[in-house]
Amino acid sequence: VTITAFAAAVDVSRKHMSAIVNGHVRIEPDVAARMAKVLNTTTEFWINLQAAVDAFDAERLSAAWKPGRTFLEPARRPKAA
Repeated sequence: VTITAFAAAVDVSRKHMSAIVNGHVRIEPDVAARMAKVLNTTTEFWINLQAAVDAFDAERLSAAWKPGRTFLEPARRPKAA
């Protein structure tokens, strides 16, 4: 499937679909719903995929950041029996 054909099926511009495919813009919920219908998947699949990309990007961008204060102790592992 070409980007042009997929963009037409989803009813977005070729430029916008190209930006989605190449990771330059997010998949918005309305586009996710249309992509799901065109590809016979679910809206949740595309929303969750975008959320995973967002989480990955946030972790990467904040890797060097350290909080000035923390409020909870790190999780402790139970002792082996």
